[in-house]
Amino acid sequence: FYGQSIPGDGTLSIANLRLLNADQALADYARFIVNLKQQLNAPDSPVITFGGSYSGSLSAWMRQKYPSAIFAAIASSSPVFAKMDFTEYLEVVTNSVGPECAAAIGKAIARVDTLLDTAAGKKVLEKEYMTCTPIGNNKYDPAAFMDSLTGAVSGVVQYSGDNNRLGKYDINRMCKIILSGDPYETLPQFVMDNNAFNGNNCTSASYDAEVADLRNTDPNAPGASGRSWYWQTCVEYGYYQSDENSALPFSKRTSLDYMLQMCSDAYGIQNPAVTVAKSVDNTNSYYGGRNIASSRIVLLNGSVDPWHALGVTITTSDLMPAFLIEGTAHCADLYASRSEDLPALTVARQASFQYIKQWLADQN
Repeated sequence: FYGQSIPGDGTLSIANLRLLNADQALADYARFIVNLKQQLNAPDSPVITFGGSYSGSLSAWMRQKYPSAIFAAIASSSPVFAKMDFTEYLEVVTNSVGPECAAAIGKAIARVDTLLDTAAGKKVLEKEYMTCTPIGNNKYDPAAFMDSLTGAVSGVVQYSGDNNRLGKYDINRMCKIILSGDPYETLPQFVMDNNAFNGNNCTSASYDAEVADLRNTDPNAPGASGRSWYWQTCVEYGYYQSDENSALPFSKRTSLDYMLQMCSDAYGIQNPAVTVAKSVDNTNSYYGGRNIASSRIVLLNGSVDPWHALGVTITTSDLMPAFLIEGTAHCADLYASRSEDLPALTVARQASFQYIKQWLADQN
């Protein structure tokens, strides 16, 4: 359901999406591995899975659910604990940007929130943030707009400093802009700068437009992966990054209710608050959450990465070593090494491979 691997009639229809879940993905991987071993005439070759983020969870779960097929696993930035209201995400974002930058963001967001209460204020914001559409009268339009602003900040934090294109727009670049003057004036400067970096020429402000993208069943549409992923949040994980915590510097409009409503409007899921909660509980019951009943899994997370809050960050066994890498963000350990890497990242990356080497040696 990501890339070209679309089953059924090749669309992202609800009928096809019903096959999109981690358990089915693991079964597909297991079948692929068995067939590949047969083709290569290598029945006894050890297989090691690796992945980051969602695929990091899949990597750990492959070792857990198919121990006879998978010898060991590396799971990077893997949120193995499902949670419907993932409030910790923005807590980590706030801590990662630091108190000065967080305070400036909060000051700007508070004024933006006030302007959203009037038609005249919305017009001002539409101009300052170059919104893709007017901030309309749908009750969730202001939430969609504020979600765009929050997403700009959290997206920078999540990938800050990683050895990839997104990581080049880091916390330092963002906060340098925001702290360069009156936060109300510098926040839109940052958002516009970040939009340009990501190839966007406007800021999303329409709930209906977001839902329309999620309803699009064309696997070649620009938002195809978004339709697949949001479906999985609705039926397996939750992971909704709401901000109803008054201690954080973001808008309270980006509520859990707003995010759950998309499950209903995009996929027809009835009573999403109850349905998603049950799905999250089922996921944690089936996979064990942070208590993965397995062995020979290396789990790595970055302290800057908001997703580490749902991962395994404490080693409980030599066969399940965990690394919380200070100062690094999402999946940093999976990228190629470079001279700018923090020492802690280099140590964790090398240690993870050493564990794999040692387990292989012990097996022989």
